[in-house]
Amino acid sequence: MNEPTFCDKIDNQLIYTKYKPISLNIYNCHNIDMTVLGHVHALKLSYCYSIRDVSSLAHVHILVLNGCGGIHDVSSLGHVHTLNLFSCGGISDVSSLGNVHTLKLYDCPWVTDVSSLGNVHTLDLMYCDDITDVSSLGNVHTLNLTHCSGITDVSSMCNVHTLNLSHCSGIHDVSMLGNCKNLIMKSIYTFWRFRTPFEMLKGVIKLFLKFRIKVYIIIWNSIIHWYNVIFP
Repeated sequence: MNEPTFCDKIDNQLIYTKYKPISLNIYNCHNIDMTVLGHVHALKLSYCYSIRDVSSLAHVHILVLNGCGGIHDVSSLGHVHTLNLFSCGGISDVSSLGNVHTLKLYDCPWVTDVSSLGNVHTLDLMYCDDITDVSSLGNVHTLNLTHCSGITDVSSMCNVHTLNLSHCSGIHDVSMLGNCKNLIMKSIYTFWRFRTPFEMLKGVIKLFLKFRIKVYIIIWNSIIHWYNVIFP
């Protein structure tokens, strides 16, 4: 995506109707006409606090709305392919986003119900502290639950391909994931909280751990054991 454009450089008629850009990156804009942005293929709007209505962006393919705290209703964005709602603090209802391919809800603290997101391919829920139930996310391909301190049960995650449980302080037992044959599990710094011996996770194809300054990549099969692969 191109370098950010500031509002004093924007001419709606010139940029949006004449040049019809494929991608557009706009930063800290408060007087933009949203209705002329619907044709942009990849659109990034950062810290545009005055944006309220995003219904005209329903057909944008890649949409990034970083820090747009005035947005509350994202029901029209259910067919966006890649949707990044980083730090959009006004959003709580994501029930319409189940068909989004890649969805990032990083630091959306009012999101609590993710039961409709089971068909999302790549889902980032980092710092969504009030989420407690992820039982419906068992078929998500790549799932980031970093710093989701409200989650205590990940027993339904066996079909997930890549699972990040870093800093999930509420999770203590991951033994139920031990027979997940296709799972790559990541845990940075806090794996010591888990009351699960490493040997009980031998079904996991890769386990990435980090303690202090060393990264441990644990691979179980008939030849390589977990203690054989250590990177400084």
